[in-house]
Amino acid sequence: MTQADKSGGPPRAHAPMAAFRRTMANCGFIDMVFVGSRYTWSNKFTKERLDKGFQTPLWRNWFPHNRVITLDPSESDHSPLLIEIQAGKQRKHRSRRLFRFEEIWHENSECNEIIKQGWAHPLTGNAL
Repeated sequence: MTQADKSGGPPRAHAPMAAFRRTMANCGFIDMVFVGSRYTWSNKFTKERLDKGFQTPLWRNWFPHNRVITLDPSESDHSPLLIEIQAGKQRKHRSRRLFRFEEIWHENSECNEIIKQGWAHPLTGNAL
């Protein structure tokens, strides 16, 4: 797509890259977000991003949090790509807030009775 997709070796010709970008635009494709190494192929002297993931705007609307993950190469000089698709952003589960007893509650005349009633109820579940 661009010279930034290559490190080392002779520069790529501009005309083929421009033709490829036009083709992707004519098809309505947009580059997917990637995670991991920028480069998907390498030899001793050159690294290049030869492999990419593309999507349409409609696909992006359906799956707004998808991405391409560049995995580490194993036997090959190419890095495999993993396409991760999520319909919605995964939310972190909020931990329950800890109960804190406030010293000022002792000043309330009903405080002792409320505590006694609470301790009088049978416990269900984990005692901790």
